[in-house]
Amino acid sequence: MHQITQTRRRSSRKPAGTFEYWLHFSNPATRTTRSEKFEDTFGHHNCRFTFGYDASTKTYKVVAFRAEKNNGSSDVKVFNLGDNCWRNIQNFPVAPNNSLDHYYTLDSLNNGVHFYGTINWLALDKSITHIKKFVILSLDLSTETYKQFLLPLGFDEVPFSQLVLRVLMDCLCFSHDSNNTEFILWKMKEYGVQESWTQVFKISYQNLAMQLPIRLLVEPPMLNIRYGHRYQLMCLYINADIVIFASKHCKKSFIYNLKDKTVVKIKSRYTIRWFHDSKDYVESLVSVH
Repeated sequence: MHQITQTRRRSSRKPAGTFEYWLHFSNPATRTTRSEKFEDTFGHHNCRFTFGYDASTKTYKVVAFRAEKNNGSSDVKVFNLGDNCWRNIQNFPVAPNNSLDHYYTLDSLNNGVHFYGTINWLALDKSITHIKKFVILSLDLSTETYKQFLLPLGFDEVPFSQLVLRVLMDCLCFSHDSNNTEFILWKMKEYGVQESWTQVFKISYQNLAMQLPIRLLVEPPMLNIRYGHRYQLMCLYINADIVIFASKHCKKSFIYNLKDKTVVKIKSRYTIRWFHDSKDYVESLVSVH
């Protein structure tokens, strides 16, 4: 898999408020690089980008999008590295997670997850029953059309928070905080099938706090018992009973043993911005040109 980074700057030759984004592609395996310009015509300057592989054309595609929380409007464009062309595609049928309140999602982790030729977002759907309900919004990169998948049965209450969608164990996985007391991880064994959701594990924050205490710089009232807001966990890796986590506030990673419920801190000379800059990388020989 290639890597993509972005830089943004205000355009001096365009109307005030116009921004240009430069997308930089690199393939460490072949040592090839490439840059492309994207001009923000959305007019809101909160453009997000995600990246995936289209097996039908054997090329990579960039999805640029923006969504408004208040009215649910959105714009979506796709860039094909094969034909060097930006195209408008159908707008999001439901609001993707980047337009939700931070209470529900860890925004920096939810710009879209690539999984076998699809890009997936957590979304909040209230279009049918007018009752807020979380779904997975999936964009097929080959057909450039959308599908919606339901989360696990019974998961239909908005108060769940810190929702994160990731690929782990070669499955689409979904984690969340429950009542500020537990971290819970699910995996979808069969992509697109709601009945295949399986709970992988749940971890008590109270047990974690005894072994990995975290003190914030600012302690809001009652935060000492709101462990979910204190830890804000991201699952990085799972192998049998061993799980590697990153915690947003302590900016560290650690190993958690599910069997004996012990914690081992991972020592590092550097601070890794897991929640902002880290990306998965899989070696590929597909060209960026």
